[in-house]
Amino acid sequence: MKNIIYTLLALLALASCSKEEEVVTPPTPNKYTLTITAETGGTVSTEGGLYNEGSKITVTATPDGMYLFKEWSDGSTQNPREITVTSNLTLKASFIKKTYPLAVTVEGEGTVAEEVIVQGSTTETEYNAGTTVRLTATPNEGWVFAGWSGDVESEDLVIEVSIEKGMSVSALFKRDSFELNITIEGEGTVKEEVIVQPGQYDYETVVRLTAIPEKCWTVGGWEMSGDVISNSSSIELTLTSSISITFLSTVVAIDYVTSLLVNEPCEVLQSIIDKCLHPSKQTYATSIVLCARNFLKHQFA
Repeated sequence: MKNIIYTLLALLALASCSKEEEVVTPPTPNKYTLTITAETGGTVSTEGGLYNEGSKITVTATPDGMYLFKEWSDGSTQNPREITVTSNLTLKASFIKKTYPLAVTVEGEGTVAEEVIVQGSTTETEYNAGTTVRLTATPNEGWVFAGWSGDVESEDLVIEVSIEKGMSVSALFKRDSFELNITIEGEGTVKEEVIVQPGQYDYETVVRLTAIPEKCWTVGGWEMSGDVISNSSSIELTLTSSISITFLSTVVAIDYVTSLLVNEPCEVLQSIIDKCLHPSKQTYATSIVLCARNFLKHQFA
């Protein structure tokens, strides 16, 4: 009987040892490296690390102030994005510069040259954020630069514009203006009449001058810079610079008296002098008439 009991105990011990040997240790999970970087223009929320297979990682790309997120190096544009780790993976976030339009308009006649000073442009009408553009205003002939308006206000011919947003700038040109100075030698008036008027006496304004001599005076001509430019009573001037012009008026009586000296008596001559000759010369002329006709002829010739 004892032998039977010992045998059962031995079998139980063997069974117990067998169960302990059947315990299985779970396998070690695979680990993979995740590497995340950012190009110029932004940052990423994590640089990655070593992760177990199947781990889920969320990453966010954040652009700097003048940039926009473009895409990940695997072509994905999802941001933020969740990554399930199944293998080693390297990702890079790329960013692009914001672009803004620079609209330049011209009022009047002139041109505006655009020159990029810092960074560059993406198209002819848009610039990357942070770009500095130099604008140079050049008036056409007969025009002057009057200033910049819009997002930049200045009277300088050359300005530099920093592109931080969509911007609009206008260059204003106006016609150059000139003086027309008229003097009169003798007795009479000059009537000014604007024929073509881009603006009051502006560049290329055409002015008609009409001489109106006083009674017994006649048009002697028009003089500029010491030269007689016309003997007509009416002339037209195109103003491309400041002009000074003189109307020359002469006394009709001088030639008229000379033609009458041979046959007319002194009384007739005196009457002509009284009507036509300038008061400051009447006394002198009268004394000549009373002296002798020949002497009078000599003086008025």
